[in-house]
Amino acid sequence: MKKIITLVLLFNYCVISSCQTDDSYASWVESCIDQAPAIPFTMVSTGEVRMAREIDYDLLVGAPLPEFQCMNLKGEEVNLSSIKGKMTMINFWFMRCPPCLKEFEMFNKLVEKYDDRVDFLSFTFDQSTEVDSLMLIHPFLFDIVPDARDIIDDDFMCFWSYPFSIVANKENRIVYILDDFGRSNNNDEKIVTLDSLIQANI
Repeated sequence: MKKIITLVLLFNYCVISSCQTDDSYASWVESCIDQAPAIPFTMVSTGEVRMAREIDYDLLVGAPLPEFQCMNLKGEEVNLSSIKGKMTMINFWFMRCPPCLKEFEMFNKLVEKYDDRVDFLSFTFDQSTEVDSLMLIHPFLFDIVPDARDIIDDDFMCFWSYPFSIVANKENRIVYILDDFGRSNNNDEKIVTLDSLIQANI
């Protein structure tokens, strides 16, 4: 399964459906990737034909968030229990991803608008010292968890391309997926949708 997920990540393919065998986040991901239609592609370097799976991220809507435990950039503990009871937006990014950095300014406006009524959390595998330096140039108002490779890969099972965001309701159920915001040209429309969704769930 891990090999499939890695392959999916590298070639920006995925499929998830509502065929999970139980209600865990892992089951929503694992059980359904296996049942997704396989798409052949050819390795440019070797000519070898391999198979990848095409993913519809929106089919994660309804899944519970996975358990996780970590320290944020301020040295404070963050876990699933600490965000329950509020709507939560979780963003996945890394420093050398221009579309990720492009999102910061637009997402900061949401933080300023909703402040303590919504939890804004972000995970990056970049080191804390590097993130601290980046914040001087590109401020990001989300609660940032650096050095989060294990959480991204193991807890969230990292099967997407970056940037990627998940919005969850007060019960920690996923209600919205934003997978191409930093790469899209219709961001104004998506911000309106996201803003309306937050207002309906806070």
